[in-house]
Amino acid sequence: MVGGHGGQRYVDAPKDAIETVAPATRDEHDEFDSGELGPNWNTLRVPFTDAMGTVGGGKLALRGQGSLCNLFDLSLVARRWQAFDFDAETKVRFDPKNYMQMAGLTNYYDDLCWSWAFVTWDEKRHARVIEVAQNDFNQYTSFLKDDAIVVPEEAEAVWLRTKVRTEYYSYEYSFDGERFTEIPVKLDAKILSDDYVNQRYGGFFTGAFVGLACVDLSGYDAKAEFDYFDYRELPDNR
Repeated sequence: MVGGHGGQRYVDAPKDAIETVAPATRDEHDEFDSGELGPNWNTLRVPFTDAMGTVGGGKLALRGQGSLCNLFDLSLVARRWQAFDFDAETKVRFDPKNYMQMAGLTNYYDDLCWSWAFVTWDEKRHARVIEVAQNDFNQYTSFLKDDAIVVPEEAEAVWLRTKVRTEYYSYEYSFDGERFTEIPVKLDAKILSDDYVNQRYGGFFTGAFVGLACVDLSGYDAKAEFDYFDYRELPDNR
């Protein structure tokens, strides 16, 4: 450390320093062609391993593990929110066999504060459905319940999108990747903030994330395949 303990206010720049330029946009589209996750992807506490899934060849395959409340065995791959207003979208192929198998798109702060839109199995209607759920300091809410959106039997995949608009955010779905329908659930973005979490316990995580997750509480290692992930920032207040 130049200047010893505590450092020095001004120091000479390294002679081999090169000029760097910030990217004009943080938009990102990942089709998972590489055998390794890109540098913007994050996992919880441990690196991405075969226990979570595989990546490459045009898909991210996640193996269902614990819930989004789980501190250790969690198949979650996510990137940071980097704007107040953005859209994030994915296409998921998932064939659950019971209601304990779930896969979808999540907005996540930590194990206590998160939400997601996900595909699961409806035991009453014997069909795949789309549900939205939120955890607010272990107050878990399933919003749609018996009104969960039925996925047509012939649907090969489900497209999911989240629209974050500063104070609030929502989810949308599509069965063809063209026509999206908004799910009538408006979620409060403050639940995914440092300030909100710090009211209940000290210290911070690393901010809000948006990403992909797969859960299988039945222990049968259900697998979800994600074809791509798209992150698009918007001008503020749109």
